[in-house]
Amino acid sequence: MSWLFELFRRKSNEQRLDSELRFHLEQQTKDNIAAGMSPEMARREAAIELGGLEQIKEECRDERSGAWLGHISQDIRFGLRMLRKYPTFTAIAVLSLAIGIGAATSAFWLFDAIFLGSLPVPSPQNLQLICWSGSDTHFRLYFNAIGEPDVPGRKSGSSFSKEVFFSLRKQCAAQADIFAYGPLFCKTARAKGKSVLVEGGQIVSGNFFSGLGVRPLLGKLLGPEDESATGTPRVVISYSLWDRVFGLDTSAIGQQINVNGTSYSVVGVLPRDFTGVNPGSRVDLFVSLSPNSSPTPDMPAFVWAWPDGCWLALMGRMMPGVSNSQLKAVLDVSLISAVGTSITKPAGLIVDGHDGAAWSRVDFRNKLRLLLAVVGVVVVAACVNIAGLLMARGAARQHELSVRKALGAGRWRLFRQLFTESALISLLGGGLGILLALWGRIAVSRFLNGTPEGVQFGTPLDLKVLGFALAITVLTMFLCGILPALMSTSTDPKYGLRNRSAVGAPRLRAGKILVAAQIALSLLLVTGAGLYTRTLINLDRIDPGYAMDHLLFLNLDPGLSGYTGPRTVTYYENVQRSLSAIPGVQSAALVSYPLLSGVNWKYAFTIPDLPVDRKDTSAQQLIVSENFFATIGIPILNGREFRASDRDGTSKVIVINEAFVRKFFSGRVSVGRTIKSGDDVLQIVGVCRDTSFIDIKKAIEPTIYFPYRQSSNGSSSFALRTAGSPISVAEEARRVATAIDPEVPVTDLRSQVQLRDQNIATERACARYYGSLAVFVLLLSCMGLYGLMAFDVTRRTDELGIRLALGATPHQIVGPILQMALLLAFAGLVSGLPLTLALTRFVRASLYGVTASDPMTFLGSVTLLVMVMLVAAWIPARRATRVDPMVALRRE
Repeated sequence: MSWLFELFRRKSNEQRLDSELRFHLEQQTKDNIAAGMSPEMARREAAIELGGLEQIKEECRDERSGAWLGHISQDIRFGLRMLRKYPTFTAIAVLSLAIGIGAATSAFWLFDAIFLGSLPVPSPQNLQLICWSGSDTHFRLYFNAIGEPDVPGRKSGSSFSKEVFFSLRKQCAAQADIFAYGPLFCKTARAKGKSVLVEGGQIVSGNFFSGLGVRPLLGKLLGPEDESATGTPRVVISYSLWDRVFGLDTSAIGQQINVNGTSYSVVGVLPRDFTGVNPGSRVDLFVSLSPNSSPTPDMPAFVWAWPDGCWLALMGRMMPGVSNSQLKAVLDVSLISAVGTSITKPAGLIVDGHDGAAWSRVDFRNKLRLLLAVVGVVVVAACVNIAGLLMARGAARQHELSVRKALGAGRWRLFRQLFTESALISLLGGGLGILLALWGRIAVSRFLNGTPEGVQFGTPLDLKVLGFALAITVLTMFLCGILPALMSTSTDPKYGLRNRSAVGAPRLRAGKILVAAQIALSLLLVTGAGLYTRTLINLDRIDPGYAMDHLLFLNLDPGLSGYTGPRTVTYYENVQRSLSAIPGVQSAALVSYPLLSGVNWKYAFTIPDLPVDRKDTSAQQLIVSENFFATIGIPILNGREFRASDRDGTSKVIVINEAFVRKFFSGRVSVGRTIKSGDDVLQIVGVCRDTSFIDIKKAIEPTIYFPYRQSSNGSSSFALRTAGSPISVAEEARRVATAIDPEVPVTDLRSQVQLRDQNIATERACARYYGSLAVFVLLLSCMGLYGLMAFDVTRRTDELGIRLALGATPHQIVGPILQMALLLAFAGLVSGLPLTLALTRFVRASLYGVTASDPMTFLGSVTLLVMVMLVAAWIPARRATRVDPMVALRRE
């Protein structure tokens, strides 16, 4: 009989609830008519709600009968309808999550490419980098090809001479297939009557491609036979160069391409994803290394200067069954006989090479760590904001939830429905976030590298990236949905049925905590953005010592086209005359490289009769023409500038700057003194003002200026002082320089302002990137506070209406609301200040002219946050003063 009694009880409860609901709908109809709604419209609204209640009651019967599994699709449809019903809320929630997920995905995308990626070759785990260590070295020439491994207590390196490579390849053939590659200095290539810029070139051994396991996309690759081949040298080109020069034409195989004055025959095209073995850089040309090669214009001069010149990097593919210890044992023995006396007590080093020469990745490590931390803050802020909005929305739906509970729906049923809605928001935000990551990857890449080109790492959209995006979407789903769903389902249905206004003081308390957390996170990002903005302002205000306006630089390298000695000087003189004759150009001067381009050339010397430690006697060097100082605007403080008569065969002269005088001559007059470098004696004929021409962020170093007619130099630049905008004469300058000799490429045509901006590109990118994220998080905080205040006003509508009816002034209504906003802002700032002070110290090294704990920046950030919070609270506070007292009294 118990089951019969339970059935009777349920039927009685349903009948009682039906009568209560119908009474409630009749009362609502009367309230609507009293509020001014027509009787027909009021009855229609009641009928619509009655139909919805019947549907809820049917769902609850299914819930009690255990058929809820069949209603998941119904939950999704109902969730979509609810999101469509509130488009503003949906758009804010989805866009907030999309920005957070997109930023996190783009950062992980690059992190995966830089630190977790492998070379796009078969079995990359079998590749090893070959390096060396020793107690001492005696190199006449050493060129660091790929980086230096750290070996405590010993010197180490990663470059070998040509002779050592061939010796090691032969002696270690049973353990590994060792191959080599080195730099090929080239800037342009000519083919099919046009010149294109070349990203980079490499000289590789004949077994380079076979050792890596690379297969050609078109034609064939270089092989061992090319090391001793005669006739026209062969070249393998990248997919990018094939596209730029030959337009992806398959007839490119066999055609000629001119590089540095040497004609090559194209024999193969590489796959699109292979850009070399140095991550972060792209190689467009590969030519063969030969044991008995003779110097050619396309080869670097230092390769042939000394037989023991080290400039080749070595990699090896391990033979099957050979361990690293076995290869190292053979390397140790082979190096002793191969390196001779250039390395004392040599030993081989084996470094994992699956990801190529990864030393270049160290440059991005700190930036990526900081970036991942920042986007983590953004994602958390977005989740906190959505959770707060969902709680406020859940509080506004208490009447609906109470009806569902009264009709028999369990807490799990309500939780499932609310969580489904938050899951839909997360999934929509995640899908849009992946689309934003496609753009964000480029922005983050430019931020890391500080250049418009960005980081040159392969970044395919693979399963790891998609898996990360899915994981963070699921994480945000739980962070955003669980707490609001739990709190929204914990209300007593009796109170919800009697009062249709938003209720729930506990939810308001939780909302206050979330808003305070958002303000704390906002303080962190706003302060970081403020520090980088002040850094950028300080860098913009630096005076390099000369006027940067109206300066244009272009680069020429006649050495790549076969110019040497006096021919080079004559060529530069012709170019200088032609450029000076361009209308709008006031003067043109030669300089070894563009100012503020980051190039750093050191010159070692000794000073007779001066007790200065030799390790300190080096200075920056710059090779210039006689009118350089006048063109740039650098005054000569003592002595004279260069003359056209300062040529090869006359006494060698130099001009030094003030920093040189202070360091080496204790500030005393130095004109007429001499310095010595090798067999050359150089007389100081002038002292010029200090100028910054390497890195505008660094202190000015001692500098020596040389006349170009007395100094051997290949690549040089010309500085043009223009009357108007330097960009307006750029193309004419290119045309004039090309007309003198079309075989000499004209590159790096940039103004001094552009060079300065590139010099501080990283700081500018930091200011923009962190500034945009700070604005986004600040907007989230505003929305969170606005939602909380609006919810509070809605919850207190009856109270506010009665207070207005009893004579309360608008000031008395607005004051407490703004006071609560200030208390929330204060709580967030107090909790966020220690966190901000602790984390901003990690960006100390990248700041300029401002400390990580700068009080003005912190004060400005706090002031900005308080003002923004007050504005966000003012809108619902102002709305509270417009509550109609009659509506509140009628509800009572």
